[in-house]
Amino acid sequence: MARTMFTILSKGASSHQVFWLDCQGEAPSTCELSKLKDKIIDEIDQELLIGAGEEFISRFKQVRFPVELVSFRPRVTDNPAKCFLQLLQGDPLFSGRHIEVHSGLIKNQTTLDFNPLIQLKTLFRAQGELHDIFHLDFSTDREQGPTVQEIQLLDLEEKELTALSAQQCWALSAQEMTAIKEHFRSAPVQQQRRDDGLPPSPTDVELELIALTWSEHCKHKIFSARIDYKDAGQEFVVEGLFKEFIKTPTYDLDKDWAISLFDDNAGVVRFREGIDLCIKVETHNSPSALDPYGGALTGILGVNRDILGTGLGARPVANTNVFCVGLPHEKDLPENLLPPEEILRGIHRGVMDGGNKSGIPTVNGAIYFDESFSGKPLVYCGTVGVLPAEINGKSAVVKGQRPGDLIVMIGGGVGIDGIHGATASSLVMDASTSSGMVQIGDPFLQRRMMDFLLVARDRLLYNSLTDNGAGGLASSVGEMASLTSGARLNLESVPLKYHGLLPWQILVSESQERMTLSVPVENWAELKLLAEFYQVEASSIGSFTADGFLTCLYSEKIVCRLDLNFLHHGLPRMELKARYSPREYLSWRPQPRRTTEPHDHQEILKGLLSHPVLASKEKWVRQYDHEVQGATVVKPFDGLERTAPNDAGVLWYGAHGVEGYDGFAVASGLCPHFSIDDTYLMAKLAVDEAVRNLICHGADPAKIALVDNFCWPDPLPSEKNQDAEYKLAQLVRACMGLKEMVTLYQMPLVSGKDSMKNDYHGEDIRISVLPTLLVTALGHIPDVRTVPHSHAKPGDLLYRIGLKDYQEYFGHFLHGLLPILRDNRREFDWPHIRCLYQKIFTASTSGLITSLHDISEGGFMPALFETLLLENGGIDLKLNSSDDVHAYLYSELPGHFIASVSPDRRGPFEQAFDKRELEFLGAVTDSGEITVLGKEISIDELSRSWRGP
Repeated sequence: MARTMFTILSKGASSHQVFWLDCQGEAPSTCELSKLKDKIIDEIDQELLIGAGEEFISRFKQVRFPVELVSFRPRVTDNPAKCFLQLLQGDPLFSGRHIEVHSGLIKNQTTLDFNPLIQLKTLFRAQGELHDIFHLDFSTDREQGPTVQEIQLLDLEEKELTALSAQQCWALSAQEMTAIKEHFRSAPVQQQRRDDGLPPSPTDVELELIALTWSEHCKHKIFSARIDYKDAGQEFVVEGLFKEFIKTPTYDLDKDWAISLFDDNAGVVRFREGIDLCIKVETHNSPSALDPYGGALTGILGVNRDILGTGLGARPVANTNVFCVGLPHEKDLPENLLPPEEILRGIHRGVMDGGNKSGIPTVNGAIYFDESFSGKPLVYCGTVGVLPAEINGKSAVVKGQRPGDLIVMIGGGVGIDGIHGATASSLVMDASTSSGMVQIGDPFLQRRMMDFLLVARDRLLYNSLTDNGAGGLASSVGEMASLTSGARLNLESVPLKYHGLLPWQILVSESQERMTLSVPVENWAELKLLAEFYQVEASSIGSFTADGFLTCLYSEKIVCRLDLNFLHHGLPRMELKARYSPREYLSWRPQPRRTTEPHDHQEILKGLLSHPVLASKEKWVRQYDHEVQGATVVKPFDGLERTAPNDAGVLWYGAHGVEGYDGFAVASGLCPHFSIDDTYLMAKLAVDEAVRNLICHGADPAKIALVDNFCWPDPLPSEKNQDAEYKLAQLVRACMGLKEMVTLYQMPLVSGKDSMKNDYHGEDIRISVLPTLLVTALGHIPDVRTVPHSHAKPGDLLYRIGLKDYQEYFGHFLHGLLPILRDNRREFDWPHIRCLYQKIFTASTSGLITSLHDISEGGFMPALFETLLLENGGIDLKLNSSDDVHAYLYSELPGHFIASVSPDRRGPFEQAFDKRELEFLGAVTDSGEITVLGKEISIDELSRSWRGP
């Protein structure tokens, strides 16, 4: 085998891209590779260095410094190499980076760009060892001869069953393992297995399939459990959190525009005739803790596929994301934990690459910091899609797989990446957590797959489809088979990335960019040709049946045959206890309190604005593409030199072939800091914040859909988790608050997800995330041409909208600056707030409001700064002497806004509200200063604090 090496040298840089090409025949000549130079490099700042022998080594040795070579481990997705393979011949190609280790720089300077789980790092000296670069081992072949094992569990005792589950990373309880044992011991099952030529005990294929299907990730066992709840004032039994607090209140609303709820890969709403919107938000926390880039990339690509797999296939048109990470510059972290700044850089780059390179705009998001997220970050990725109401007279929402249809897998091949991702995410992270869940996605392949699928959809070449997400084929085929009552899957027909995978690995691998289709036999030839045109692999790997079983074959032998009723309904139901009493929050690492003079509002405001949660995220957000597809009306930031944030992303339907000027908006609500006091109120505030952000940009409160995403510390009792009953009670209380808001605001929950094991257990430390509920809101915009933005201009009249309730401080962030007691368990007039939103919508659609910005973290003063920032405006605040000054300026009250109004609209605007809902602040000037109690605060100086961190 001949090997050629070529390097892309970036002028003036110390890090360069390097490639190794293993040729089965004669290596391509330097001349042949040089012909591709214009396709490989930008000659303005790059140089192509090619060679296969001593002449190459001699040039490479001219580097004055030692070289660190960082390359992917064998069997890890190598996207740079995959891209070049489209230009070169089909021989194996591998990529890496070589970094010159300059003297005087910190030791191991590549640490922040190197992850040992997926990469190899080798140090080469400038003189004498460079020839070894040619001999790095990139072999991906594994031992041949995949086999199927019988797992002897029919005679095991409970402790042995539990130990077996832990050993195999199945994340199954003793009760669940016993249920599996008893199922296989039953006489009818034993007779069936004899008839099928299967051993008495289950095979590894069958047990891996059951473990995956019964995982917390797939079955949401805690949200289905029977819970005995008790606190100081009440005691009751919950017959399923999802059923009682999410599904039932949503169905009770009976919204005719809510088309598909909880049954598909995403929720579907129809805000206008002829076109539907799909929305889904997922989390990818555990993979992102291990490999931030790969975890986040597969997170955003996975939720894109959820949209693509909704109904007959929706087009993704907008991405959202929210990151919760540890505080910057955390020191002395427990072993195996990556620094928060490294995690943030990785997850940001992953989500950015996933969206930008797939041609999907990122229009909304947030970054939240707290020391509780040092053990495991929360990585929320969301997508909105558009779906025609009908395709050639057929409803596009309804799936229709049929017995006899072919099972067709499209997309990338299967590898060992992503093994046990779903089951491992059902476990608490510790130093022994498996790296098998780590994956790296390919956004370019997924883009081709998306284009192919949408054409195939419009030709009605398939009857149904779904995403190969958590659990791979086990999940997708298992779910689709339940609707036809059977499937027969040939594992040997599944395309692989490399040889040597075991049958159970082929079945459960979560390797990316794959979807499963149900294809009529007569359409297979046309579908196959279309896939070839789009350079997407399509493989017929079985057929759907109606025999009641999921059957898998390998080497023409049955290796798995499971009753679908047992697979999907045989899971024992959990019975849990939840006990609640208010208690002090115990941090694993308490943060020192900053002290500020209570009347120095300039320093208070600078301290707030420089807090990582409130500080500007522009340098991160501006790297996302907001403009692609040409539909984004309101972007995350406005302005060039003086940039200021908006509250939601607004998009126009018309860019997707729909007549008219209406559109839709998407926004998020998240306030885990209120969980410190009570998750019941935290959930209500999260809903209100998401809705409030939509109201700022003209959304109709009568057409808003909600998505809930719970990320919780472990609520199941164990020896290491003595406060599980309290954390479960926190979850119950959050669900209670969510249900109340759904009912009061008349806004249905159309989709959601939960992640229940967000803890890290070290040798002598436990880090649990703050109980966190992300609420994502999707709303209808009647006319995108009149949407208010969030920024006032000089000459506008400024108002504060919201019930006047300033008599005591309510909030979180000021508490870190001043020793102010807070009362964060108080309640609010939620029905009145909902009515207020209707008044704001009416005033907005009547053209009475010029700009509108919500008051959230940090209270009124940070919101006022952001309102004035874009135009460098100013205002002289006249405070009411009867108000608590700190409560007025810094309370984080729900239902509060800052609005600007043109002077000629003052009368009609004031008449639209009750006096107790409105407060005139004054006219916006061009002074660039906020005056508070005679003290002038410079907008420019505040801006430096806001942008500085």
